[in-house]
Amino acid sequence: MVNQGVASCLLALLAGGCVSDKDSGYEYESSYGEVSFWADFAQCGSIPFDFCVNMEGDQSCSSPQYAEPACGDLGPTASIVVSEGTHDFYAYVAAGQLSGSWEGTVGVGSGTCTLVQLEC
Repeated sequence: MVNQGVASCLLALLAGGCVSDKDSGYEYESSYGEVSFWADFAQCGSIPFDFCVNMEGDQSCSSPQYAEPACGDLGPTASIVVSEGTHDFYAYVAAGQLSGSWEGTVGVGSGTCTLVQLEC
């Protein structure tokens, strides 16, 4: 169930386990970075769904992928550009056969892209 995965991901996020910095090659304005969210289709039981992420007043949506996408790759990820620092996010299943939501905090570095997996 999503909520069980959310709890483990939140714990892993706090320990740095669900988040990895990856260089997307995109040039960011000074003091801004990007956060890309994705979900693994197989880990989520191969159940079709779409998810959306709200962060700092912006929203981006995507669908689960078969493999880890590149950070900042629009389409496979729900990506949002924010100022450097620590930000809260809220993600939820927007459509499909899965239900649930994720909440957490992610650190964003200036000029970096942070890839966050939403675990089912």
